Amino acid sequence: MKTLRALHLNAHAKTIIEVQIDAKNTLKEMQDAVGGLIEVGFDWPDNRHTAYVNEEGMFGEHEDWVLIQGAPNPFKGNAIICGFNPKNGETVGCLLTLEEVKGKVKFLDTGTARLYIWNAPIGQ
Repeated sequence: MKTLRALHLNAHAKTIIEVQIDAKNTLKEMQDAVGGLIEVGFDWPDNRHTAYVNEEGMFGEHEDWVLIQGAPNPFKGNAIICGFNPKNGETVGCLLTLEEVKGKVKFLDTGTARLYIWNAPIGQ
């Protein structure tokens, strides 16, 4: 089985770990990682990586959030970062290091996430 490297951001455990996802079943595995249907949460500035989040995460009862530096807002729940081929849009392995991502991610509780959202400058 061919696998792709991805980085899983677990908002509840406040961890970022390397995972392998089945290259032939990326959609299901990405959905499993975030706990529901996926949507793009943030395109990495290198234009080769995307953080996917739970499309319905705001409706969940959990109180855990992920803030990625450069994203317009924090995301409720888990995220998974995968690479993509900008020429054809296919999901590929993530080339970002754990250290790079850890330096750009903060885990927040609901109160802190609300303060961030309310105080964020317009357009960010």
